[in-house]
Amino acid sequence: MINSSPLFLTIDAFKEITSGQEFDMKISLKSNSADILKNVILKGSYPFGFTFVSSSIKPLSDNMTWKIGDIPPGG
Repeated sequence: MINSSPLFLTIDAFKEITSGQEFDMKISLKSNSADILKNVILKGSYPFGFTFVSSSIKPLSDNMTWKIGDIPPGG
């Protein structure tokens, strides 16, 4: 049982989408820890047929992994 997570993750995305339609997603991370969270990595997985186009933060070479780095308490 998880009582508390050291990191909050929220995703704002589409409610409906049509095949071939481009869309935006906003992913937010927030520390819930009293300590600095070191070397945070965010890894996603995409559904069949999904094509990654771009990101405001450059992903690693697999276009599914982002190195976020350190997140301070409450950051």
